[in-house]
Amino acid sequence: MPNRRFITKSFSQYIVSILAFCAIAIIIAMAFSAYYSAEQGTAEQFNTHQLMLAKEASVGIENFFAEIENNLNALANKTASASTDTIPQDMQYSFDILRSKISSIFYIKPEESGFLLHSLPSGEIAVDKEIVSRYFNQLKRDFEKGKSKLLVSNLITQKNGFKELMIIVPVIKAVGLTGENRLNGAFGVVITPSKIIKLFIESIVPGKTGYAWLMDNQGTLIHHPKHPEMLDRNIFKVDKHCIVCHISFKRERNMIRQKEGGKILYQSAENNQYKLLAYSPIKVGNRFWLVAVVTPYSEITMLVRQSFKKTLALIGTAVMIIFFVALYTLKINKMWIIAREEKRYLEEESRLQKKIRETKEYLEQVLFSAGEAIISTDQEGLITIWNRASEGIFGYNKKEIMKKPMHILMPDEKSKAQLTEYLGKVARQGHVECEHIYLCKDGKRFTGWCNMMAVKERRAPYKLIGYISVIRDITEWKKLESSLRESEEQYRSLIEESQDAVVVLQGADIVYVNPAFLKMFGYKNQAQVLGKSLEANTAPESLDFVRKRAFIADKKQQSPSHFEYRGVKTDGMVFDIEVNAKLTTYKGKPALQAFLRDVTIRKKIEHKIKEHSEALEKKIEKRTKQLRESQQLLEAISENAPLEVAVIDKEGKFIYVNKFWEWITGKSRKQAIGKKVNDLCPQLSSNSEFKQMLRHTFEYGESQKEIKVNYKEATGHYKNEEVNKIFWSIPFFNERGKVIKLAVMGYDVTEIKRLEMQLIQSEKLAATGKLVAGIAHEINNPLYGIQGCLDSISNKKELDNKDRKFIDLSYRETLRISGLIRRLQDLYRPSEEIMSPIDIKEIIRDVLLLEAAYLKQVHVKLHTKYQRNLPQVLATSDQLKQVFINLVSNARDSMPQGGDLTIITKSDNDNVLVTVIDTGYGIPKENVTKIFDAFFTTKKEVKGVGLGLSVSYGIISRHNGKIEVESEQGKGAKFTVILPIYKVNKSGKNNNIPAISA
Repeated sequence: MPNRRFITKSFSQYIVSILAFCAIAIIIAMAFSAYYSAEQGTAEQFNTHQLMLAKEASVGIENFFAEIENNLNALANKTASASTDTIPQDMQYSFDILRSKISSIFYIKPEESGFLLHSLPSGEIAVDKEIVSRYFNQLKRDFEKGKSKLLVSNLITQKNGFKELMIIVPVIKAVGLTGENRLNGAFGVVITPSKIIKLFIESIVPGKTGYAWLMDNQGTLIHHPKHPEMLDRNIFKVDKHCIVCHISFKRERNMIRQKEGGKILYQSAENNQYKLLAYSPIKVGNRFWLVAVVTPYSEITMLVRQSFKKTLALIGTAVMIIFFVALYTLKINKMWIIAREEKRYLEEESRLQKKIRETKEYLEQVLFSAGEAIISTDQEGLITIWNRASEGIFGYNKKEIMKKPMHILMPDEKSKAQLTEYLGKVARQGHVECEHIYLCKDGKRFTGWCNMMAVKERRAPYKLIGYISVIRDITEWKKLESSLRESEEQYRSLIEESQDAVVVLQGADIVYVNPAFLKMFGYKNQAQVLGKSLEANTAPESLDFVRKRAFIADKKQQSPSHFEYRGVKTDGMVFDIEVNAKLTTYKGKPALQAFLRDVTIRKKIEHKIKEHSEALEKKIEKRTKQLRESQQLLEAISENAPLEVAVIDKEGKFIYVNKFWEWITGKSRKQAIGKKVNDLCPQLSSNSEFKQMLRHTFEYGESQKEIKVNYKEATGHYKNEEVNKIFWSIPFFNERGKVIKLAVMGYDVTEIKRLEMQLIQSEKLAATGKLVAGIAHEINNPLYGIQGCLDSISNKKELDNKDRKFIDLSYRETLRISGLIRRLQDLYRPSEEIMSPIDIKEIIRDVLLLEAAYLKQVHVKLHTKYQRNLPQVLATSDQLKQVFINLVSNARDSMPQGGDLTIITKSDNDNVLVTVIDTGYGIPKENVTKIFDAFFTTKKEVKGVGLGLSVSYGIISRHNGKIEVESEQGKGAKFTVILPIYKVNKSGKNNNIPAISA
């Protein structure tokens, strides 16, 4: 029987052996597990480190290009805001910054022959002009499509083998009333990619044999240290055997699609080894690059493998060592690996800290040179960063402002509260943009645009440590915005109030019409028109023209600027329309703006003019013959007419006089010919008005009519008598249009003048009876007012404000009575015939004041329309009063049952026009030419002697003016008095009267 103890011991040994074997198996399994865990952990940690390096390189490259873009945009904005198309001279600072980062800078300006290329400030452009032209045209196409404003080219291989990269930024200038943006040129720089690679890529050396490579989103390699033969080649378009380490390029395609970057463990075709790869995208203008960091997997896990081998050796020699010793050994090994990795991590962290310091110094330089105020505050709101632009904007220097609260820049408590609110939003959201009012050191306030960002710790829990505020002074921008808004409102108001119809079309649809369009076509509101085609209001004969050639507003075919077609109103009436059209933008889309004008009347007039011109040609032939006959007749008339006719050359000598001149002056033709006016007629030549008439005609070649001259005749028919004559001059021109001589004609009005003066005075006396009643009525009204005011205060001891008002009213009414009486005296006092500059509106007001009562009695409504700043005329005041009294009285008498009397004053370049319009019974056509004849009257009752209009006509004629009449029986009458404007030259002389020395 077996020994129980032996059996128990054997069993125990068996159990122990099994346990030992299990322990060894567990130890080995745990060792392998620990090995794989350490290997994966180390690889994951190292790959994370690679991703950080890739992102750091991508951020550095993006900042590199962003700084270049900002400086190019600064150059572009200064050039666009310049008053001319030349490059501003104050760009040296931007040039200096760009020169340290680029190979060359150039400026492109479009020309009719293509474009003009400038190297700035000096030197040669590193890229061929043909390549620049190609990318500038691409920039132009992108701009027209509204795409990115920054253009980055592909790699360009130069003749010397170097690779270059080109960046172009457009110069955009606003033109026209609408502020439409136009590509006015571009700034560009040439960069050597080797500089970017040296700064950001070559410095990345993960592990011993690791490296970084650079590729764009099209698959073109920009940098790859392992495959320099593939640079500037597309990996997706080459044979996969060209790069022996790749099984396929599917992984690279997926990397391009991942916009956020990532980490990859992949198997290379080169020795079938695994590699760790981390990549990060780079956004460069219109380009998309990718930076990748690669390290062999075996290199990362080499230490782990070495440690595992040692561990297996220890396990082999210490099979019987208990499980805890093996576990302890594994733990020590793991700690050793971690310690080594921590050492490498600390070394890497030291390197990154150094890079961070360098980056910080670089950022401080950028901060110092920034054009906007950049202010950094800590969590408590105390200022910690204050750049140079902040000093220029706020007036505080760095020593004064550091560690001061941000609230010192706020003008009032409300602004401080708003700042606190914004800081709270920034803490929650991370970023806030706002418009705010700021206070400068000198007390000046300005409006600023603030971009506020939160600054947090880079690691969890991402605690808030401060704020950064970027402030830009937008005071001038706000003013420009307000001015632009006012301009837009004015333009909109002009369109709405325009007399021409305005329509805006997008395609064939109407998207806007103004009130004049609705009125032109007979629509009630815009809802009846918008969204419809203009063909609905087009006549059938113009439909084909409108569809095919007229309202086309696309980029391929420009619309005509001016054309005509026939339209149809809502009531079916067909009329002619003149159109002026131009391309524009309406609500952000291309459109056509057209101005429409009804030219139906003009077309009819043009047709009539054409008919008249044909008839006129026939009449000219007939009249030419008549003129020859008339010339002979005129020669006979000039010799026998009862007018003084003389022809004078430029030297003031007589070259012809007629028989009547000989009779009047008492001098023969032989005595006159060749003599000067000064010698032969001293009394006439000394008259200033006569000399001015001759000078004006010789200098300006203009006829002077009805120049009144008063002088005492020494010889001839009126010897030793004072005579009144009217002279006028007519110029004679040579073939060059110069005056070589002039004819002077004189007409004796001495007797007519005497008769007119008598008639004027008799007319005044005849009107006195009528005016007295009106004046009495006007006097009684204010007197009753005075009596009532004085009665209301007669029993009061103290005067209040109301009583004082009564007394002031009484005083004004007495002044009114005095004025009425003075005007009555002036009106009927005999005239001294002294002409002076007068305001014709004052004459009309005086006349209407005297006639007001009579107009009211016959129920005539008075309407006046006076032009502001009406020029003066040279006239005799009481004579003009007589003229307008006659015109107003005649108008009143023509409306015995009441009506409307309208008086309008206006002026043109040379004359003042006064129009008197009534709605009376009018003047028959056969009497229109007789109304200015003496003693002619159409009044049934005996109200005058028929001399009013005759006398008025003579007065206006002596003032170098005229009276025009338009009337039709039963439709009222319209009288227009035309008087020359009083003009004074620099010497103080009246230019209305010609002047020349005889």
